[in-house]
Amino acid sequence: MAKELLITADDFGVHSVIDNGIKMCIDAGVIDCVDVIVAYHSSKWRIRRLISEYKSKFDSGELKLGLHLSLTCGSPLYRHNDDYLKIIAKKKKINKINRLIFKCNSALEIIPILDTLESKHLKSLENEMIAQYDKFVEITGHPPQHISSHIGIFHSTAKIYSFFSKFCKDRAIPMRCPSLLGLDKSMPIWKRDPKQEMFPQNHISKLLLVDNGHKTWHWIKEGVKPCFLASKKAGLSSTDFFIEHFYNQTKKESEQKKIMLNILDKIGNHSYEMVVHPVFFKHISEYRKSKVAGITAGKFNKRKAETLTLINNNLKDLMAVRGIVKYRL
Repeated sequence: MAKELLITADDFGVHSVIDNGIKMCIDAGVIDCVDVIVAYHSSKWRIRRLISEYKSKFDSGELKLGLHLSLTCGSPLYRHNDDYLKIIAKKKKINKINRLIFKCNSALEIIPILDTLESKHLKSLENEMIAQYDKFVEITGHPPQHISSHIGIFHSTAKIYSFFSKFCKDRAIPMRCPSLLGLDKSMPIWKRDPKQEMFPQNHISKLLLVDNGHKTWHWIKEGVKPCFLASKKAGLSSTDFFIEHFYNQTKKESEQKKIMLNILDKIGNHSYEMVVHPVFFKHISEYRKSKVAGITAGKFNKRKAETLTLINNNLKDLMAVRGIVKYRL
């Protein structure tokens, strides 16, 4: 089996500084796939402009377009039954006007009430996923070549994962391999293994020790891997492993390059997806000094460094030297 790597840029359609960073990486030939969020009022024109600007790359298959499903940022598209949003609104005492707006970066706010969402409002979650899929098709005119979920929320419980994986398998659309790092950002994963195993040992996330947090953690730690492997055996298309957030370790380009090289050196004869989060701005005030999808100023600076690391180090050449080939969706 070959060493295969898919490089995906997440979060397109959220904000101009994110869109600009992704476009810079496309121009530099770094990105294989762009995963777009459709849950913002401006997503439609942002995505259509991207398709127009890079029409030749999309037409040739050099660049793919994927769907990044979101329950934690943007606005819900399925508005006929927003019961699960009412729960969040009641819990956080959000006023009526804001009730229909997803809380920025609220995955960790949703996790404590996943049992309730799953048992009483699973259909609403499923309908929201379908609505975002339909919106993608409406905007682009075709199904996504790849489906992922923002902060991995669709891998968070057995029932939600089951619907997510079946949805992708039934439509023959590759699904992102599950991971844990979004739930435990203190995990020094690249010091050990770039494969980012889905159940790292000796690591308990303090972030999840609330309400049903133990149960959720147990499912992610012990349950998702066998379910994912069974899904692949049953015909689900996905990479073997998932690599993310190497930028989160440092905002120094030189250090990020070392981490990136360490990842590439340790890649074995499997398929991997590396997700990147490019941004670009001249001044931090360009993102209006407010949280954008929960991204703080510090994170933006790390992501800007990641963008420059990717562009300046000719990632595709570094892959070629190590015998790593492009993973084909």
